[in-house]
Amino acid sequence: MPARCAGSPSDARFVSILIGVALVGCQIGGQETKQPKAPPKDPRVATTELWSAVVLGDSALVAQAITDGANPNISDTSGVTALMVAAGRGHSGTIRALLGAGADKEARTSDAKVTALTFAADLGNLGAVQSLVEGGASLQATDKHGYSPLDYVVIPNTGDSPVDPQRTIDIGKYLKEKGGGVKKGVGSTAGNLLAVLYQPDLRPLLAAAAAFRP
Repeated sequence: MPARCAGSPSDARFVSILIGVALVGCQIGGQETKQPKAPPKDPRVATTELWSAVVLGDSALVAQAITDGANPNISDTSGVTALMVAAGRGHSGTIRALLGAGADKEARTSDAKVTALTFAADLGNLGAVQSLVEGGASLQATDKHGYSPLDYVVIPNTGDSPVDPQRTIDIGKYLKEKGGGVKKGVGSTAGNLLAVLYQPDLRPLLAAAAAFRP
């Protein structure tokens, strides 16, 4: 006796052999059972979910939010995109998910005109830098002052959260090996001078900066 779907009539008269036909669902009480389709998600909800997923660094949630209708190129009022946030936080998997969904790797902020690669380089996130470069981000992209991502590496970050010198050197070497160039003078800027005076631990970085020059 052929196996039947649960709840199918037991009378053999209702059993038939179907050749070359794909059966979907089971016949219960003479009616085919179907899973109801989920209503489409509000794009505004999907956008909120995308921002949250990017901040958390959850690439699976990023992909789901985009599937639900979120734009991978969303940005805030300053022109900071989801890709830039992922780059600044060092979320490599999220970067790959956004790039795979068509995120613009050359998008620039409204004022400073910096790219996601500059965010990653400036904040010392080597994995993010590598993911962006492997994804085709330009190493020659400059901000409104003409500074490249490599410039942001060799001009030390003297803000509230200065980057570890060794990580910065590693990023500088990587960008240089991949063809990055320095657009401005290195080793003589006000930022470098302040770093030497007030942050002695950055002196090794400044000593190594000459190796990054074209």
